[in-house]
Amino acid sequence: KFHSHGRQTRISVASRTDTSIGEFQTLIEGDFFSSSECSSTGCLRLRHAWGEWQFFPNWTFSAGQYWSNFMPLFDLPDTVDFEGPVGLAFSRQGQARLTYSTGNLTAALALERPFIGTVTSGESGEAEGLLFDNDSNLPDLTASILYKSEAGHQLGFNAILGQLGVDGEGKPNSLITGSDRTIDWGIIGSAQIMFTDAFQLTVSGGGGRGASSYIVGADVNVYVTGTAADPNIGGRVYYNFAVSGALEISPEITLNTASGPLYFANNDTLETQTKLVQTVHANTMWRPVSQMQLGLEIMWAKRNIKQSTNADALRGQFGAWFFF
Repeated sequence: KFHSHGRQTRISVASRTDTSIGEFQTLIEGDFFSSSECSSTGCLRLRHAWGEWQFFPNWTFSAGQYWSNFMPLFDLPDTVDFEGPVGLAFSRQGQARLTYSTGNLTAALALERPFIGTVTSGESGEAEGLLFDNDSNLPDLTASILYKSEAGHQLGFNAILGQLGVDGEGKPNSLITGSDRTIDWGIIGSAQIMFTDAFQLTVSGGGGRGASSYIVGADVNVYVTGTAADPNIGGRVYYNFAVSGALEISPEITLNTASGPLYFANNDTLETQTKLVQTVHANTMWRPVSQMQLGLEIMWAKRNIKQSTNADALRGQFGAWFFF
């Protein structure tokens, strides 16, 4: 099957202003990689609407929509595929963040909009087969620590603590009439090693319970048992891992490879749900001038369903980026 599009087109506007109460930075960015309703024409969607205020030396207050604080930014490899490898955290959330930076160390705490996604039911009870949205009434608390060495190496740790909930009480159109809530959490450790000026290796991994919605390739992140009037919600236990390498052949040519699996615990997986998903990427990026980049990539993917239904796919991809 052949497919082509320009939906990854991106528009960004950034600013930096010095004031009497500190420096302000803003970023507004959108692209056309929106919902399936716009798959042929592309609709503009908001990626980032972000403001930062350095109100005191080493301290920054930020608010708006931006990459989740649960997401290590340096572990994203350069791929033609838009989302990149499975196993990486990849999410933009509305949030308020406080960041402290000193020397080579940066730490941040944020309150973020909970990830809203459709959840499904467990294997038994009247609640089975009913779909509804996560109905959390608390923000997610995220934390991150990043260390950058003088040699360019990076070490990071990210964590999230939140709430998953279902609440159909007083909602006449809800298939669930009862309510229940539970805690979700996740952790990620990551490292980037600069072996030479031309070669870097990046590794990240972690796991959690009910927080897999932030990970590329995730299936539904919760299960529900019980009845429609008395549901019991639980977060699915998962483990994620990703590794990537980048080799600079010349100032214009880079070879990249990346792979990552995402695994769900067997006890939390229904017969029709994903138990394991993985992708492998290998590409060449050519940037002869700063205004243009061309990429050619081979991508392999597989998905294992608990009921022993396995599928894999092989795809070749070409990308062209023009910068202005």
